[in-house]
Amino acid sequence: MFDVLASRFGWAVSRVALVAFFVMGLADHAAAGGVIGEGLMYQMPPKALADLIDAAPTPETSLSPAHEWMVLLHRPAMPSIAELAQPELRLAGLRINPRTNGPSRRSYYVDLVFKRLSDGVERAVTGIPEDPHIRHVTWSPDGKMIAFTIARPGGSELWTADVETGVGKRLTYPRLNEVYGTPYHWLPGSRGLVCRMVVNRAPEAPVSSEVPIGPTVQKNLGKKAPSRTYQDLLKNAHDESLLDYYAFTRVAGVSLNSVLTPLGARGIITRAEPSPNGHYLLVETRHR
Repeated sequence: MFDVLASRFGWAVSRVALVAFFVMGLADHAAAGGVIGEGLMYQMPPKALADLIDAAPTPETSLSPAHEWMVLLHRPAMPSIAELAQPELRLAGLRINPRTNGPSRRSYYVDLVFKRLSDGVERAVTGIPEDPHIRHVTWSPDGKMIAFTIARPGGSELWTADVETGVGKRLTYPRLNEVYGTPYHWLPGSRGLVCRMVVNRAPEAPVSSEVPIGPTVQKNLGKKAPSRTYQDLLKNAHDESLLDYYAFTRVAGVSLNSVLTPLGARGIITRAEPSPNGHYLLVETRHR
């Protein structure tokens, strides 16, 4: 029963345990004559408690189209302090990590394992970077491979892995744009993928000027109009320029041999999905 509760309320258990240990550490530090906040470092709890908190959660699963294979998606127990300290932009309801051009608060996987349902044979995915941040795992239409993204310091890359060998293969450099979710779709026949890519742009993001170019005007016409509350609305021209910078995208076709073919115009493209026959693309673009 405790295992079930710990699994379901793992975050609550970890917070209570770590806060309690932190408070005890502060009390000991103060009792020893130290000044709280002076030279204080993060402390580790006893090993038994740390092992409980760091226990790996049950992996998620994803079945192949023909239900012959499944892939086990292993998650980390807890995010590191380094991950929680990553920068975050809050623009138009989005949470963006400017270092990766992707979401700043999303779960990820650290290991992928193929498992055949008929006999239980397992095959780990190899050839990918160490300590990967894997997201957006999808099966190809023919069920022979999976595609996924790996977040790197400079952005996200597109990878595939073959079921028969388990070997991963990188298709693109870190140029995927994950601001609006899954940045790719499989083409019919599993012959390639359609991706949303970061457009060539200035090396540095727009910087807010200390001198405003005009007044900030807000209007209240005095009408009662109950409406939804939207988070982090764009407040000024600088917010608009930041959203343009990080969300600006171009659609490209990517073959299984890593050949990129630009498709269509550029813009703030939130969706680019191929038709069932692969002859057309349904493209959704956000305008000012």
